[in-house]
Amino acid sequence: MKTNVFPQALSLLIISCLALSCGHSGRGLSVVPSPSSVQLGVGTFVFDHNTVISVEDNHQKAVADWFSWLFAKPAGFVPKVFVEAENPDIVLRYDKALAPEAYRIKVTRRLIEIEASGSEGFLYAFQTLRQTLPSSINAVRHADGMVWSVPVMEIYDEPRYSHRCLKIDVTDDVIPIDELMIFVDYISILKLNHLHFQGYGLYDKDEFAGLTDYASTLNVNIVPNDGKAEELYSCPEDLVSRVYEDVAELAEVAWSEKEVIDRISFNEAVDAMDFYICQQGLGLSSRIYDLGLSMLR
Repeated sequence: MKTNVFPQALSLLIISCLALSCGHSGRGLSVVPSPSSVQLGVGTFVFDHNTVISVEDNHQKAVADWFSWLFAKPAGFVPKVFVEAENPDIVLRYDKALAPEAYRIKVTRRLIEIEASGSEGFLYAFQTLRQTLPSSINAVRHADGMVWSVPVMEIYDEPRYSHRCLKIDVTDDVIPIDELMIFVDYISILKLNHLHFQGYGLYDKDEFAGLTDYASTLNVNIVPNDGKAEELYSCPEDLVSRVYEDVAELAEVAWSEKEVIDRISFNEAVDAMDFYICQQGLGLSSRIYDLGLSMLR
């Protein structure tokens, strides 16, 4: 296993770039996984130092605060978050009829409205907004001359599968905790919610507990691998055989719960998709490539 987690992260994002390159060009919106429903309008909503986010309680506030602080280093400002703010630019509201991880986003030129039934849905709504912002939002240094805008749009989304999983094995080379935290951030951006972890016993218990706590804030459940969950991080063989026809589904389905009997290993699936990328000359989409590089800065 490589000693640095970033090549693994970029391998993971290769699957997502397929979805971006092939699955969204018609919609004009690069979001992975593809939302259930997208309607694009005309114009943009711009974030700036005056942007105010209104929330209903402290649970919403925790998620909104996390999103706001993404702007701190690259943009040089942090949108303000208040409970029941007056004249807000972004409004969060509960809709208990929605599924636990589902959300709605309505963006106009002057207002963003987000509805979800709980913290998971609000987190994924913000991850979707994060993907539609300039990729420099993920940088750790100031980005000059950027307009921090998202398109006017309406999105409804809910996951097709409840268990969206990736496996990581560090038994050959221990990956530093700070790099694993960045890796968890990648996973959450792609709305994966489980990380099956082999080699957790090699870490200091308190240090690993810190990683677990951090992951939980991003709705990523770290599951110590006991060798009994191979089917959760293998990839459906029939899905890989469809890579030439419908790659847009791969980002979500590849790590979902078992749907078919015939399966091949995760590595074989990645190899098959790598081969497809090389044959088609697609390479990494600029957006995902920029995302990968910005996380290294």
